Amino acid sequence: KGSLLYHKENTINVTAEDPYLSYQTLNKKGSYNVREWLRGVNKSQPTGFSSSDESVLKVNKTTGELQVLKSGSATITVFFGSRKITRKYTVKLPRLSGDTLTIRNGVRKIIKITNYSESAGTYRAKSSNTAVIGTTVTSDGTVAIRSRSKGTAVVTLYIDGVSYGTCTVTVK
Repeated sequence: KGSLLYHKENTINVTAEDPYLSYQTLNKKGSYNVREWLRGVNKSQPTGFSSSDESVLKVNKTTGELQVLKSGSATITVFFGSRKITRKYTVKLPRLSGDTLTIRNGVRKIIKITNYSESAGTYRAKSSNTAVIGTTVTSDGTVAIRSRSKGTAVVTLYIDGVSYGTCTVTVK
């Protein structure tokens, strides 16, 4: 004599998650949210965030809001309880290639924009003394300056209205 055993099937849905941070080109100062860079996450929510170098990338530990502050590298860590994921990001902000420049009066000179990227925004260069120096940003990632008279002027590079560095120009 045997017994017949009936087995009722239960369905269990399992969602596998393999979270990672996507690659980002960081070539502009500003705010971002690390949560928008998360991939491979369906239901899990981050429990915290950190940056290995807050002077380059400053991150809010609870919201994931990130500030790009200067060129350099930093590793961003996202915590999911005791589990964590990391990604190293390199920031390459545009800047003028030199801090100081001396030229003769009546001369036209080019200042290279290091880490130039059209996608960073609208570039503009401004002279602190237009009687001494005139400026124009060219389409190839340089600032053309033309000396107008003897003196000193500070050329400031702006992208979308935010300062990205200066070069002091002395005209002799």
